[in-house]
Amino acid sequence: MPVISYRQARAAGASRADLARMLLDGSLHRIRTGWYATPDTPDDIVTAVRCGGTLSCRGALRQHGIWCLPGPVHARVPPRGRVHGSAARIHRLPGSAAAGVDELPTALRTAVSCLPAEEAVCAIDSVLNLGAMTMSQLAGTLDTARGRKLLALADGGAASGLETLARLRLRARRLPVRVQVPIAGVGRVDLIVGDRLVVELDGDAWHSTPVQRETDRRRDSALVGRGYLAMRAGYSRVMDDWAGFEREILAVVRRREHRWRAVHDVGPGDDAAPSRA
Repeated sequence: MPVISYRQARAAGASRADLARMLLDGSLHRIRTGWYATPDTPDDIVTAVRCGGTLSCRGALRQHGIWCLPGPVHARVPPRGRVHGSAARIHRLPGSAAAGVDELPTALRTAVSCLPAEEAVCAIDSVLNLGAMTMSQLAGTLDTARGRKLLALADGGAASGLETLARLRLRARRLPVRVQVPIAGVGRVDLIVGDRLVVELDGDAWHSTPVQRETDRRRDSALVGRGYLAMRAGYSRVMDDWAGFEREILAVVRRREHRWRAVHDVGPGDDAAPSRA
């Protein structure tokens, strides 16, 4: 357990002498009065507990393996709890936590009330994709007007937050978008706009390796050989130059090249049913 209170330590059988010895040898250090952490405790957990609360919102979600953007520390403090310092953004909400980190439903509920809509939907998609909560459980957890609105935008098929961001932004342009579409001879592709415009989002470090770059090139060639168009964007393109990438997609759409044309000899066949939306 990375963070433990004095009461929890005593309840687990540690004596005062045991705690004093662990503080002396460095196996524990005091965060604030009555709270201790191990040396390898993540800094954001230490910051949240030092403020008088528990790590919540995006920081807690990341601790649970949920896709979230990096950002400042958010701590949840009980409605009448005392806040120590100002090193974290404070949420005064009830909820449950363990080891200095909010449990997943509490962290998600806090995030949905706090984060921009796009990022909150990314987190919901990630929870669904990982099977961490069911849609029914999410409906019970996010039973607010905003929670229900964002849950209606969720799609557990999205394999990364970048896919979620791209899907939301393209659908906001009223473009027909399908997610994680299987194509024979290629595998699943992240998004298809219309019938044949494949959009791949390369968000993790794996895509930067020589092996994966070659794999990506082979996939793109296979897509072109089957009559599809392929476009790729990495993390920085989505986060820092989405407007430019979107313009390139919209240019293809304006030329109607995202649709199968009657003069095309190549169609989707059995690979993926064309969207007529």
